[in-house]
Formats: sequence, C-alpha cells, structure tokens
Amino acid sequence: MKYKYIGTRPVRPDGLDKVTGRADYGADLFLPGMIHGKVLRSPYAHARIKSIDMSRALALDGVLAVACRDDFPALTGIKVEGIVLPIDVITQSNNVVARNKALYHGHAVAAVAATTDEIAEHALKLIDVDYEVLPHVLTIDAALAPDAPVIDEQIAMENSTEKQAEPPNLAMRSVMERGDIEGGFAEADLVVERTFTTPAVHQGYIEPHGCVVSVNEEGKVDIWCSTQGGFAVRAYT
Repeated sequence: MKYKYIGTRPVRPDGLDKVTGRADYGADLFLPGMIHGKVLRSPYAHARIKSIDMSRALALDGVLAVACRDDFPALTGIKVEGIVLPIDVITQSNNVVARNKALYHGHAVAAVAATTDEIAEHALKLIDVDYEVLPHVLTIDAALAPDAPVIDEQIAMENSTEKQAEPPNLAMRSVMERGDIEGGFAEADLVVERTFTTPAVHQGYIEPHGCVVSVNEEGKVDIWCSTQGGFAVRAYT
C-alpha cells in the first residue's frame, strides 16, 4: 500500500523561499519612523553588577534612550495567573533586566533605543559595566551541592523557610504521578532504578528572535513577533 505522505519526502511549498532568503521574516519588517532597540547582555554566567555608566551611550547622536535596572521599579513578591503556571512577578522582573547580579550568560543588563540599528549597536559598546565575577555552576548536581555558590538570593531566601526547606539553588520542583505508584512497584516483577538527565534543548528555528511593535493614536498595539508563544505574547501585552 502506498500513502500520499507517509514514507515520502514531500517538498515544503515555502521551503525554497525560506532557505534562499526570499521569504519575509520578522526582522525584515520596517515601519516609517521606526525606533530600533538593542540589548546589552552579560558576558558572565554569574557576576555582581557594581556599577553601570550609560553617559557615553546617551551622548551618542541618534540615541533616544538608554535603560538599565535603575529604570525599572522594584516589585513585591506576588504571583499572577499565567498561561500554564502561576508567574512569580519578582522572578520575571529580574529576568527582564539584571538587578544586583547577572544570573546567567546573556542576562540582559541594559537596553538602547536609537534612530537606526547601527547606532543602537554602537551605543551598546559605549555602556560601561563594572562586574565582579562570581563562581558559577554548570550542572544540576553542582548547583544542588552543599557548598554550591548561591545564584539567586531571592529563591534561596524563599527556600530557607521551614515550609519548603529546599536547597538554595532549586528554582522549581516538578513531580508527575499517575495511579498507585507504590502499588505498582510492589506488584512489579522487576524494578529498575536509575537517574536520568537530559541536556537543555531549544527549537531549531530558522530565524533569530525579532519583534516589531506599532502603537497608533488610539492606543491600539500591533505586534509582529518571532515566537512560538503567540497567545502568551498577546495575553501579557
């Protein structure tokens, strides 16, 4: 029996345009008078941010604004309903821009808005950040070790309560169970116990992250965003 699709190598109707660059991607959209944004990210996996000097970037012709941790309000420890799980506002806010510390390589430290993409990129090089590089961890076991450096003090403080009493670097514990677990083990002819680990993975998307936002005079917001979470972007805007 032959099938139309199963066992065949169909040609994607949009494949050729995508790999040759003829297709329009999110970063290809340009609007009249568009402001270009760039983000300065930490080159260190764990570092204390001692100071941020944005004066040279602000003085550059064509730069409209430069923002860092001082431009974002400190939020209280509340949680709001998310698409899948409740969202910790403090954790999310600290992920938008680094506060006292950069918690991972690539953590956003400052952002620039300029009249052109080239000016915004140049302005990033003019932001002076004084880092105190701190010990970091690369594996789950290293993060959970008794002598591990504390990465996020907010999480460590929450984990130190008697109610939770979790290791300081444990951001979340997820347990999935179904049925009578203990009964199933008791009746099993063979029980195999192992510890399984998997690497961090990400989608093999064909375009880089990009986002274009337009706000009209009535306050209506249109967003063109390269993301797999379109509904989440709309819900949180």
